[in-house]
Amino acid sequence: MSVRPDGGITITYINVIRTPAPDLAQNFEIKYVRCTPGGAPSTPSCMPAVLVHNETQPLPFGGVGGVLVAQGFRIATYPKHDHRVDGAGTETYVVWDRCKVPLLALGPVGICPDADIVMKGSNNNGLTWSALANVNVSNQDQFFPWIRTDRSRNIVNIDYYTSQADSFFQHKVQVYLNHINPDGVLDAPDPITDTHIMTTSLDDPSSDPVLGGSFFGDYIGVATRGNGQDGASRAYAGYTYNEVQKSCGVGVTCPQQDNHLQRLDY
Repeated sequence: MSVRPDGGITITYINVIRTPAPDLAQNFEIKYVRCTPGGAPSTPSCMPAVLVHNETQPLPFGGVGGVLVAQGFRIATYPKHDHRVDGAGTETYVVWDRCKVPLLALGPVGICPDADIVMKGSNNNGLTWSALANVNVSNQDQFFPWIRTDRSRNIVNIDYYTSQADSFFQHKVQVYLNHINPDGVLDAPDPITDTHIMTTSLDDPSSDPVLGGSFFGDYIGVATRGNGQDGASRAYAGYTYNEVQKSCGVGVTCPQQDNHLQRLDY
């Protein structure tokens, strides 16, 4: 859920359409709902949901679920969105992760060999949506995106995990943050402006001695603030990382999974 600059309430969600076994296919209908606040204690007035995208290559949920080739923890496609003022109106951006190619079938599990992050934009509060655009351009895995707009400068921030520095095994990850600067034209989505590496060290998601590779946080986050001046904005990325060493016995240490917060000034 997000609130537009004009006070409107917006929601994105997925409608999962499963195909009968033994087919692993799942279609994820990504939907967008816009609502007008009714004023407390009245309920908002909401318009019917509109289709953002029919995702035919999602990272599917459990049961007949899916994993990445290079990772064993649970992961599933779901949309995140935010808004910004650009030109004469408000733009909406929706981001999600998906499999770049159809899933590989291994018994009841679908395996994704390459996860990507994509986005769509709208310049009319979800009535129509742009063509699909890439957030990343790497051939390795990108997943768990989050999006937040620095409304003091209308810069869109998108952070995510990427394994692009581990090009052979596609296993160790870093946190990247992309910016989309406004261009003065109501034409979302605008292209990625620049990319920042939030974590300099590579992290092994399966290195925790208790959790192994079965769990890695489930999500990521980003919050932003600024005063409108160049260089005075801050993005705070929250993420899971296994870089802290703890005692695993007398004279022995091993990585520990923790929540981390990283700040970027821009």
